[in-house]
Amino acid sequence: MRCLMGMVMGSLWFGGVAVAHPTMSLPEVSSGSHPYRVFAGEVPAGTTSTVFSVPEDQELIITMVLSSVNGSTLTHSGEPFDGGIELLSDGVVVLTNHAIGSNSRVSIAQGDGKLPIAAGSVLSVRNRSPSGALTFNIQGHLVEAGSPYRSFMGHTPLATVGLQSVFTADADRDFLIRTLAVRSTAGDGIDVYRDGTLFVDRNTTAHIYGDDKPLWAGKGALLIPAGSSLQLYTNGYYVSYYIDGEYISQ
Repeated sequence: MRCLMGMVMGSLWFGGVAVAHPTMSLPEVSSGSHPYRVFAGEVPAGTTSTVFSVPEDQELIITMVLSSVNGSTLTHSGEPFDGGIELLSDGVVVLTNHAIGSNSRVSIAQGDGKLPIAAGSVLSVRNRSPSGALTFNIQGHLVEAGSPYRSFMGHTPLATVGLQSVFTADADRDFLIRTLAVRSTAGDGIDVYRDGTLFVDRNTTAHIYGDDKPLWAGKGALLIPAGSSLQLYTNGYYVSYYIDGEYISQ
């Protein structure tokens, strides 16, 4: 069996500058050489392995997460199954469910994500499976602490019908959603609201599971004004969601 720590590469460089695709712009950095980082390894069943300690004056912006297994899925009670991969920052789950896996079409599984790991935090990978190791590959880059990027992952309460708030923008600045990927255990479409007004209709299918859905692919530009809330309308089943984007000047 391959040793995890022997495979974790905090400074693995591919040539002079690693560029994922022709349209990828250089990250914002204040000092140092090229800031790209790639981590790869194997995590035994039922264990959590530390991947990287983010410097105190920088943030790690994760752009892609690949894994040999899918993210841990939730039961109808909202508890995770004993299986799948979870990405953690200081012990808190920041990525799992439909955002990770060989079949995931979410932006971060396709190399177009913006998931920030805060300055000074410890990034780790957990294997929830009771048997069988998993392998992973994570890529990203370091930026100066205080970046505008944010990501949100979670699920709505079970057996609740109505609007569920999943994100509220800061009171003094607007937020631009790039990725909005939602999935219901019932398989039904989900209407998205902003401050109680329909924002993205379920029938557009822009934000539901499937190939080439623009909001899953990180191609959104959904403006959430300062102090406004993004809401999902649920029909009694839990809905898992992954959101990423950045704060912008008014």
